[in-house]
Amino acid sequence: MTDREYIKTVLAKYDAYDAQTWIQGYFDEFGGGFNVYHIEHEFSETGGGGDAEKKVGKLLAKHSGKQVEFLPEGDGKQPDFLFDEQTWEVKYIDHANIKTITIQQ
Repeated sequence: MTDREYIKTVLAKYDAYDAQTWIQGYFDEFGGGFNVYHIEHEFSETGGGGDAEKKVGKLLAKHSGKQVEFLPEGDGKQPDFLFDEQTWEVKYIDHANIKTITIQQ
């Protein structure tokens, strides 16, 4: 598959998300990464958490070609997003370092 064919295939996947459930957030036309937001996903307005999620999601899509689904909120223990068939939680920590990044199993 050529790069152009790949981008066309990924764009079709991005466009196929149900607009009543998902909001299209970002699509990278060069690498095929994208963000979609479930309508029940809540971006925190305090503490930088929502901004951190948005920045991480866009970085993953733009620079790593990830296809990121921001998941619906649950009981507070739900992960923030899904990509590479794994769920991930993002936290804003102003003194974060490599030891603060973990994979949720």
